[in-house]
Amino acid sequence: MDFPGMDNVMRTLSLAFAAVVAIGFIRLLAEIGIKSIKRRRRSHVSSTRSTPFVPKALKSPDHLQLVAEAAFQRVPLLNKSEARLLPILEKLVRELGQGHRLLIQVALGELLCAANADGKPNYGLEANRAINAKRLDFAIIDRRGLMVAAIEYQGSGHHLNSNAFMRDAVKREALRKAGITLIELPPDADEALIRDRLNSVADLPLAASLRREPPLSRES
Repeated sequence: MDFPGMDNVMRTLSLAFAAVVAIGFIRLLAEIGIKSIKRRRRSHVSSTRSTPFVPKALKSPDHLQLVAEAAFQRVPLLNKSEARLLPILEKLVRELGQGHRLLIQVALGELLCAANADGKPNYGLEANRAINAKRLDFAIIDRRGLMVAAIEYQGSGHHLNSNAFMRDAVKREALRKAGITLIELPPDADEALIRDRLNSVADLPLAASLRREPPLSRES
């Protein structure tokens, strides 16, 4: 037996039921999303607290694997022109005495460090990155290990490199701020010229050991 308007009632109930199901499904999705976000936040906080900062360089390809797959051979630390100056500089440093030592091809960042306003070294300052990759051909250190002279050999092909001018300017400025004069040797530098240049560096006790004094005249 059919009742008048029964079809309308059934359609209304069907729509109401569908609406309830849809609302429930939306709430379920919302709860799942909220829980997922909370889990990600907890995971991020946990990883931030427990995992130390890893420098970008360490995330590069496995260095050990790269080395294992490559062949290596020894190469000269100095070129022929620089090697010619080595025994001369070694001799002069020995004449200095007082525990001075000669270093060759040393990274500037191992001898200098940018300082705070109070004068204390700060290895975290960005300025250190500008000098860390720069090298000195020769450096003289005192018995405390502090640099007292920086020496660069300006060979005939030195300025053919397009980056040489700026690289040298960075070295000079960093050394100047540290109170060090960069001694630049020309291609024809010999022992006499090097002696004269070293005598111009105030931090070295060269007046008595290296400077050639004129002979005293005898009174007749």
